[in-house]
Amino acid sequence: MPSETFTLHIIPGYIENLFLAEYEHGLLLLDCGAVNDVKRIEDFCRQNLHRSPAEIKLAVVTHMHPDHAGGAVLLRKNFGVPLAAHQELDRWYAGPGGFIQKVIDCVLMQSVARRTRGKLEKALFNSRIQADYVLADGDSLPFFPEWKAVAVPGHTSHDLVLYHAGESLLYAADCFLEVKGRYQTPLPVMFPQWLEASFQKMGALQPSSLLIAHGEARRDQIPADLFQSLQHLLQTPPNKLTRQVKRLSVYTPEYRRLNKLQKQSRSKDGANKFSV
Repeated sequence: MPSETFTLHIIPGYIENLFLAEYEHGLLLLDCGAVNDVKRIEDFCRQNLHRSPAEIKLAVVTHMHPDHAGGAVLLRKNFGVPLAAHQELDRWYAGPGGFIQKVIDCVLMQSVARRTRGKLEKALFNSRIQADYVLADGDSLPFFPEWKAVAVPGHTSHDLVLYHAGESLLYAADCFLEVKGRYQTPLPVMFPQWLEASFQKMGALQPSSLLIAHGEARRDQIPADLFQSLQHLLQTPPNKLTRQVKRLSVYTPEYRRLNKLQKQSRSKDGANKFSV
């Protein structure tokens, strides 16, 4: 399929920015938002684009947190939207520990919503995504081959960002945040060494424009040292907030499994050579 022009739309989500790429042949949703964002996505499609949400030919789930994966299953159920994600996505909230982590993450999302919106909406969601398309590092997106998935673990074990080389446009998902004009590392950072490598990887893409889930939605002027600065921030001691969020984020058995493997690797080799 030849590359097509598209119009990028920003949909204000529950606590995040949502991005919808509009093509003549269909719509691409760059992340699925919270479960309560499904109605926002539907309303935007019908009222602003005069198109059915069933025209979303693909919705990507960049990682398993409530404000990015929450709407996925409902979008597929209500409108037949195919889902694409990393192969490890469903492991994050698996088992009793994963359920506990999901509930905690939903509570954390609600705390942000209370502070920013003053009104709470439904948060719990079906986290058995069972993606229709599995994305590996460097894969082109089905139906939209000009977009590529880039594996960037660190915030979780299975983070993806999306890159459009023709537009030099990077959707960074939750790999970093923008708060009052300043870029920050995500909350939480579960695998710091992986995230450091992921920042190097994103920097090598040399994007001209950024799409950010939390903060100013689009930035067309990017500091030349952005990704180096983010790597440097990983070396700063945690503050009270980052410590609290990290302590509340260790219940998923997938984190415990991978953390144990990392420790074993460091003990055996004297350095962390374990990677995903």
